[in-house]
Amino acid sequence: MIAVTCEPLPLQARGGLEQLLHDAEAVLVLACSLGVSMVTDYTELPVLPALNTLFIGRESESGYFTEECAQCGDCVLADNAGICPIVHCAKGLFNGPCGGSVGGKCEVDPTLPCGWQMIYDRMIALGRLDDLMQVRPYKDWSKSLSGGARRMHIPVPLPPETTKEV
Repeated sequence: MIAVTCEPLPLQARGGLEQLLHDAEAVLVLACSLGVSMVTDYTELPVLPALNTLFIGRESESGYFTEECAQCGDCVLADNAGICPIVHCAKGLFNGPCGGSVGGKCEVDPTLPCGWQMIYDRMIALGRLDDLMQVRPYKDWSKSLSGGARRMHIPVPLPPETTKEV
């Protein structure tokens, strides 16, 4: 067993991995897609995901999971007491509540807590309620996954031209 698959393996662990996989036909990875990709870097064996990564979240109770991060690329957790309004607000509202919650529950789904009520309550507990009054700049949604797969372009210099002698 490899305890952590989402970081590069130290040289010592790589040797242990080779021994562990000596007679294996494949590797089954119980981690997110990054873990599968990282293990693939260290073996020629087929690496199989044992789960489908749906979101970054945590188990709230046995068999129930709560999303915690939308991987938006422009994190606002520090501004909102560690609670992501993009994930915890059913409407994905970024600049405050919609005004439709009742008793701390979401108007879209009354079984869910209102994300902005959660933020408000935590800001009070932290003595930071005044921070919610700050006007925040527009969120840079260009890094968001909501528009499809993110793409990045890193310019690579062209090799120097070689001259052919005829």
